[in-house]
Amino acid sequence: MLEQTHWTLLSALKDHGSITLAAAALNITQSAASQRLGEAERRLGVQLAIKRGRTLVLTEAGGTIANAARTATPLLQTAESNAIWQGKRNANRVRVAWSHFNPPGLASFLLRISRTISLDMDLEFIRIPSDRSTTPLNSDIADLMLGPGPVDGPNINSEVIFHDRLVAVVGGSSPLAEHRKVSPENFRNLNFLTYGLRPEPGWEYDQFFDRGKRFPTKLSRVESTELICHMLSDGEGISILPSCCVTLSSRAQDLVMLELESTSIAFDWSVSFLQSSEAENNLACKVAKKLSETSH
Repeated sequence: MLEQTHWTLLSALKDHGSITLAAAALNITQSAASQRLGEAERRLGVQLAIKRGRTLVLTEAGGTIANAARTATPLLQTAESNAIWQGKRNANRVRVAWSHFNPPGLASFLLRISRTISLDMDLEFIRIPSDRSTTPLNSDIADLMLGPGPVDGPNINSEVIFHDRLVAVVGGSSPLAEHRKVSPENFRNLNFLTYGLRPEPGWEYDQFFDRGKRFPTKLSRVESTELICHMLSDGEGISILPSCCVTLSSRAQDLVMLELESTSIAFDWSVSFLQSSEAENNLACKVAKKLSETSH
């Protein structure tokens, strides 16, 4: 069986076509590279490279190993790096699933809460795709999940952390900044920045835009409420966001929040966790409950 050094040599030979250049790329001597190639051929009992003039060409067998090495080597190197990091970091960690609802102030608040529970704890924020719901908790990707509304699923508990509402948001220089309320017609000639294109019952698509009958004609999906706030502060269109995402944004001073005409969409922010007897999830439960108590 070959070792990793044999694999990397064959990969270098395929790239450079010369034992001298391959040795230089691997920072070893030409003699060591030749010995390594000979050892690989002896172990497998097949020829892995042949000379054609001044070029060393891999045989079909050598090419097969070189191609596999290109795929396997980065994976092995990443696995080694991850193993070193995992072995050195704190065993007491809580992984928080973080989607497009990502106001920096909320993350800082959660960090402060975690320190009041245990000084010997690491808090990690895990980015998840926007279409994921209970999967991060059920598939052991995360221990906590922050977001609007409770998360439904088997063995999943949710704690309300604060009340919120949807608001229209524009930059301070927008002509709409002087308004107190906006109607769907105000969105007609502006670019609507939205974190999701999937209509969901009970939210702005359903209640404010009358199930799409008066939906904006121009829209851009931006899967980050913080990035939306930055774009709005630079004069890029209009959006509808949870007021929390605006007030806790790093650009809050440059933004104006407006009420939605004829409707008020209120909801609760929740922190959800998988109920379990495992120590790690018990720690997540403590963070969730402490966050809930402090918020209220």
